[in-house]
Amino acid sequence: MNLSIELKKAIDMEIYHVIQTRVAENDIIEIARYITNELYDRDAADRLVDEFHAAMRSLREMPERHVEIKDEDYIIPEGIRRFGVKNYDIYYSCDEVKRVVYIRRVLYSKREWQRLV
Repeated sequence: MNLSIELKKAIDMEIYHVIQTRVAENDIIEIARYITNELYDRDAADRLVDEFHAAMRSLREMPERHVEIKDEDYIIPEGIRRFGVKNYDIYYSCDEVKRVVYIRRVLYSKREWQRLV
């Protein structure tokens, strides 16, 4: 591929700023604490936290690739998206005007999440 075409693609790609909310940060801390203290596996906790952060960074490009959650009961705020990392789901929203992704929650996949997002 031509280098000038590759550079043009890189310039055209829209990069978002990813912001992790305090609540999402606390979710990750609690997940790591549980794995470390209850499952006695500090290395697994560290690896999972690294995977969470890598997944969140990936949202810098094309954050809209994950489908918005549809909620007929209007419990979940409009515009919330989610995707999985291992046994957990990362919930986020995008501000397309400001080019910002807000990480809202990181929750165990089998947890009742509808009222927590």
